[in-house]
Amino acid sequence: MFTACCYSTEEELCLSLPQVPQASYCIVTWTDEFNCEKTKRLSQSKAGAEQQLTLTLNKNGCTPVLVTFYDQEDRKCTYPYGLIFPHTKTLSQNDSFAAELLRALYVSAQNDSPVQVQNYLARFDWIRFMQTCRTYEDPWLLNKERLMKAIASGSFKKSDFQLLNTEN
Repeated sequence: MFTACCYSTEEELCLSLPQVPQASYCIVTWTDEFNCEKTKRLSQSKAGAEQQLTLTLNKNGCTPVLVTFYDQEDRKCTYPYGLIFPHTKTLSQNDSFAAELLRALYVSAQNDSPVQVQNYLARFDWIRFMQTCRTYEDPWLLNKERLMKAIASGSFKKSDFQLLNTEN
């Protein structure tokens, strides 16, 4: 008797959520294999207890994961923590800008074929992109729209990393 080989297209990722003392809850955001945004709200544990969260992610694509912490008045406590799976598997504030940019690219391409969008974005060098973002003191001051347009059009180059003009 023959048995069929079956390869899973999903992988479980266990995340350790950082402790943010002033936070009362966090929102975890990621995309599924159809580029649909998923969210989960978690109450922040107290007394320094580490919280774990397991997500089932598409291992054949690039998946942005963002964790944003909020206080009791629903204000953001800090920059989000993020990662781009499978390239990174640990949440950090250093990679949150890149994860947010990838999330925004998926959202902006919702009317396109999910498989084509994932294949296109999976070919982009996210590792080098994250490494370059980490060289900036505050990557959230980078011109996100310029970077998104360059990546989406296939014309991205290192010179597209430009800070927003904050003079007004």
